[in-house]
Amino acid sequence: MHSKLIVADNKHFYLGSANLDWRSLTHKMEMGVLVQDCPCLSRDLARIFEIYWQASEKKCAKEVQKMIQQMPPAFYNSQKPLAIFDGENNRLDVHLSASPRSLNSPRRSWDLNDIVEAIKNVKTFILIHVMDYFPMFLYTQKGKYWPPIDNAIREAILRGVKIKIISTALHFPNKGLGFLKSLEVLGERHSGGSVSVKIFKVPADSFAYQPVLQRDRRTHKKFLMTDDTLIIGTSNWSGDYFEDLGTGVAIVLKQTEKRRKIPQIFKQMKNLFERDWNSNYAHLLNFYIKNCLEENEGKESNEICEIEKDPNLLTNFVDINKTTSTQ
Repeated sequence: MHSKLIVADNKHFYLGSANLDWRSLTHKMEMGVLVQDCPCLSRDLARIFEIYWQASEKKCAKEVQKMIQQMPPAFYNSQKPLAIFDGENNRLDVHLSASPRSLNSPRRSWDLNDIVEAIKNVKTFILIHVMDYFPMFLYTQKGKYWPPIDNAIREAILRGVKIKIISTALHFPNKGLGFLKSLEVLGERHSGGSVSVKIFKVPADSFAYQPVLQRDRRTHKKFLMTDDTLIIGTSNWSGDYFEDLGTGVAIVLKQTEKRRKIPQIFKQMKNLFERDWNSNYAHLLNFYIKNCLEENEGKESNEICEIEKDPNLLTNFVDINKTTSTQ
């Protein structure tokens, strides 16, 4: 369960990257959207929740699939979006999409398709802020190559699109940063298109449980913005989140009018991206690789380099419980 959503009275909802956890709400950088007084989309998101709720009671995948086929279809999708207007009368087409496809009700859009289509249709620029960028499976089919998003980005580079990516070096940095570096190299070799990558590291002060919080102080955002599309979701960009056992949900907003002003929410998201991009805590990819992987090997704790995940991080808590139970 990697979806993060709240639906209130089938009228309002929140959808975003933040878990309902003290670390997420006080130490991590998160991104979400609050939609108010919109029963149409709220009811549609409630249908996604209902699938999770009913699936939790089933005993096998066959029962889940039978249940899903009996669920009401999605109200809106990429082919039949909901039309809304912002405060400046800009029309936006909106729908909700989800992963994995095996849990999607009839006519529900797959969020991976929405991401890939946004990249394939972009004309000028892409802004990406995502915690993990891996064209592979990390957890369930370890090491299996997974190219849908990566291929779409490479095709965009060859079309002359300008791309900026903010990511982290939290998990398997030698692999993950290698993928990002290859995108930069392709941009350097091809005139017109370009890719610039920055690694964001939120510093940690010296306080209790610092080893835990050093890794939890991170950017956890997941969003994509192009010249006409904005996608805010809950999934990191690896195969596990879209095609395997993890769940995810996203809101997709697209501007389709030819004569148009930039919608307010697009302006806000671009400003937020540029704020993070220009932050003192956002480091150029080559700088991070040199200082944290080649020279430091990612082991030293400092304000730039992520520390390696310690598998024994919670051992002391387990030992305390064992000690208590034997006394």
